[in-house]
Amino acid sequence: MVRGNQMTQVDFAHKNIRVKMLETADELYQTRRLRYEELILFHRDRAEISFEQSYNDDDLYCDHLIAIDTDTSEVVGSYRLITRKHLKTINKFACENNFNIDDIKKQSYNVMELGRAVVKNGYRDGLVIKMLLSGVLKYVTQNDIRLMFGSIFFPPMEKEAFDKLLSYFNMSVSKDSSLQPYAYEPYLTLNRTPIEALNLNEVKRTVPPILKAYISMGCVFAKSAHLEDKVFDAPNILIMLDFTTMNKKFVELMTRL
Repeated sequence: MVRGNQMTQVDFAHKNIRVKMLETADELYQTRRLRYEELILFHRDRAEISFEQSYNDDDLYCDHLIAIDTDTSEVVGSYRLITRKHLKTINKFACENNFNIDDIKKQSYNVMELGRAVVKNGYRDGLVIKMLLSGVLKYVTQNDIRLMFGSIFFPPMEKEAFDKLLSYFNMSVSKDSSLQPYAYEPYLTLNRTPIEALNLNEVKRTVPPILKAYISMGCVFAKSAHLEDKVFDAPNILIMLDFTTMNKKFVELMTRL
């Protein structure tokens, strides 16, 4: 049994997809296998990482939102959710391995780390991710969350393209002086290329799809990117989304079924 926040009630369905809170050991196993096969093997091509190396016991004490194909009973998508309540057991947020987030942790309002986002290949027509995001919003409402944050990992790309992408993100770095998390070494600051030298339409085409959605929702970025995650072996960036200032019209459009 997963010992997360059992008070949260999220359970709804559309067509053959059901979104709910993870509850059973079998659902946890399926979720871990999905993350391993999609995030480690498919996207990172890291066969040297075993299934057992791809997760830890923190999963037992977090909340997980999962999407299930009701025709096959298969877990086809998931998010992992960590709030301050979970820190009593797991001690720190997952992104703290790569980022100093003291500024986030000292905020007086409720915060949540959203991570380990995955949708199974063959289910990426938009329905599953829309339903998962709808589930996240239900969770946020029930738990009175104001700020969501998490790290996004990048696919392999040439250095010049990566520098341009970071410079595009630099346009949306957090301007709140009380909210300035930063990456640990090795890191890169986001201001890599002068904005006037960027072809924005070209750069936007290189933004990972889920990050495009977060940007449209109104997310802001930490001022630096971390370069060498031990498991995913990929650079990653920290985003933050304040639900009091997010683009509500886009969120409604994004989650409409």
